[in-house]
Amino acid sequence: MRRRLVALALGAALAVLIAGCAPAFPTGTGPVFAGRLLTDSSQVCDALSEVLSDAAMKFGGDLGALFDREVAGDPSGVDRSSLAARARLTDLAFELWLTGHAAPDPDLAAAVVQASDNLDRLAFDQALLLGVRSINDLAAIARQVTAAISPLTALCQ
Repeated sequence: MRRRLVALALGAALAVLIAGCAPAFPTGTGPVFAGRLLTDSSQVCDALSEVLSDAAMKFGGDLGALFDREVAGDPSGVDRSSLAARARLTDLAFELWLTGHAAPDPDLAAAVVQASDNLDRLAFDQALLLGVRSINDLAAIARQVTAAISPLTALCQ
């Protein structure tokens, strides 16, 4: 139960931060997401929002499992959950890059690349997931992930 609440809270917090994007840039050609051509920034932001929403729920589940195993004193479970959460961040970084690196707006494309790089750095930060034993620890992780994707939230709002 506690793991579901943690996953839901983190997923909701990250999903709210990526609520969509106003069509602020000119129409052009762009990448393809889920079989659809993304021809303007609004479509790219919507696709990025889908990627982030899905990843936020999964990452929240990974953090919930990590939290449970840390509290239970299961070191091998902590290691497995930590690896899963780190893998989720690198997967998210790649999915963001794949979805938006060729956005028709160069500022949005640069923000996607920056957010992707930030998430990769977080995934390899060995201190990120150490000692997750309280809600405050989880909130600190959520703040770091939110800061990593802030280049996107500045343009897609």
